[in-house]
Amino acid sequence: MAKYYRNCVGKNFNSGIGKCPLNAGHVKAIILIEHGQILPATLTVSAIETACHANRPARIYPLKHIVEFAPEGGEAQTSENGYGGTKIVGYSAFNPTWTMADNDFNLRMNIVRAKGISFDAYFVDDNKVIYGKWNENGEFAGVPLVGIAEGGNLFDTSSDTDSLTVQTYVKDFEDWMANIAIQQVDFDIVGALEGLVFVKFAAGSASNKYKLVNVADDLDVTAYYGQLIADNAATALTSGTSASYSAVNNELTITGTPKLAAPSVLQGAGITGIEQW
Repeated sequence: MAKYYRNCVGKNFNSGIGKCPLNAGHVKAIILIEHGQILPATLTVSAIETACHANRPARIYPLKHIVEFAPEGGEAQTSENGYGGTKIVGYSAFNPTWTMADNDFNLRMNIVRAKGISFDAYFVDDNKVIYGKWNENGEFAGVPLVGIAEGGNLFDTSSDTDSLTVQTYVKDFEDWMANIAIQQVDFDIVGALEGLVFVKFAAGSASNKYKLVNVADDLDVTAYYGQLIADNAATALTSGTSASYSAVNNELTITGTPKLAAPSVLQGAGITGIEQW
C-alpha cells in the first residue's frame, strides 16, 4: 500500500525587508475592470487611453480625483482557544471609503447602476504606483470586489457642502495581502485615465438640429464635440448621412437619425470621453 505524506501548510514565509521599502502615497484613482480582465501588459499613455475606450468587457473604468481615504476593516479576527490563548482565524472584511473631489451626478448614477457587476480594482497613488495582486496565472490583476456603492451628501446641508463618496467592498482582504502585487509606471497615469460619460442627442431648434447633452445632468457638451463629430461624420456616426456644426447656434445639423459609433471607434477619430446612451 502506497504511503502518503503531508506537507506543512503556510511554510513559505520570510521576514526580510526590501532594499528600498515602499512608502505608499495617497490613492488618487481606482481603475475598475470587469472581473477576470487585466490591464494591458505594456502600460503607456496610449494603451491607457485605448483601454478606457475599449469595447466591453476589456474596457477599464477609472474613478479619479480622489481626495480622501477612510479605511474600514482589514483587521485580524481572533478566537479564544480554550486555555491555550488567542488564535488568529482570519481577517475582517475590508470596505474602504473614498471621497471624490466633486459630487458628479453622472458618476453617482453609474455607481448605482453597477451594483450587480463583478469588478476587479487597481489602486493608483500619487507616486505613479499601481496596487493589484498576482492571479493564479502569475498576471498582474486587479483586486476582486464584491461591489461598489455611492454615498456622501446628495445636497448641501446647513453645515456642509454636497459630496460624493465611493465605497469599495474587497472580496477577500487576506487573499489580497497574501498575493499583493505592485508596479510603478514612468508617466502620469492618473492624467491618462479618462472615464466615459453617457450622452444623448437632444432636440435643437429644428427637426434636423441637435444638441449633445450628458444623460445624468443635462449638461450641453455640443461645443466640445460638435465640430469633431461634423469633421469625422463618416466614422463618428453609424447612422445619418451627413453632419455639420454651427458654432453660432451651437447645434449639429444631421441628416437622418443620429447615432454615435462605439467609443473605440470615436477614440480613433480623436473623440474621447463619451458613449451614447
